Amino acid sequence: MKKILVICLITIGLSEGWAQSLCHSSPVFYLEDGWEAFIHTVKAPTRWKTREYIILGVAAGGIGIAVSQDEAFQDWIIRNPGPVKDGLADVGEAMGNVYYVSGAMALSYGGACLFRQERFSEAVWVTTKSVIISALITHTLKNIINRQRPSEGQFPDADQWFEGRPFEKENKSFPSGHTTTAFAIASGLSHYYHDQWWVGAVAYPLAGLTAWSRMYHTKHWLSDVLAGAVIGTFTGKVVNTQENLRVSVLPSSFNGSLLLGLHYSF
Repeated sequence: MKKILVICLITIGLSEGWAQSLCHSSPVFYLEDGWEAFIHTVKAPTRWKTREYIILGVAAGGIGIAVSQDEAFQDWIIRNPGPVKDGLADVGEAMGNVYYVSGAMALSYGGACLFRQERFSEAVWVTTKSVIISALITHTLKNIINRQRPSEGQFPDADQWFEGRPFEKENKSFPSGHTTTAFAIASGLSHYYHDQWWVGAVAYPLAGLTAWSRMYHTKHWLSDVLAGAVIGTFTGKVVNTQENLRVSVLPSSFNGSLLLGLHYSF
């Protein structure tokens, strides 16, 4: 399954031209840049305008409606299992598995640096930050909300919230970590490659497959995967806005003419 994810990432990289790599060997760079991205994401609501709050309200409303239909939808999603569905679910699960994703990201970033594919290395790093930050958000919520999974208990109950204690393995259904990871990848890549429509057209359906697989495997309720999708998508977009802010326009003059230059800061 890891090979599938690596191939998807490398396919994007092969569309890039050869350029001087911007890879940084110092661990300090990654720590500082990751911390800046985290703070930028946490403070994002303070920069929102009315449009963003409306979108948040609609998303929260959708998750709330899903909560009321969780058990009925779960019964429907697991009907008529078969080998085809089982195979698709295994692929979807791999796309959100943090161990597979970590390996795929490391291989992709290392390959991009080795072959000096500048834009692809930046895309992988931005997406990696999105995955890490969204995982921190998701696992914080998991340990606060402590919701029962569909596969837990003799009689699974979607209304079992705040059961158990933080940092225990059980009752960590909301939100879905696999779905969060898959949508963070999809959002991170599609927003970075905003000029290549096919990236989002491929990435988001694969993320949707991950969401479906988590319900099919009775690991999550519908509202769990919707919440994970919102968190992952939000984080990928916000981290990309941080990268966009790094680019500044610098006016200068030459022989009496006004020139505009682009400066990328690290």
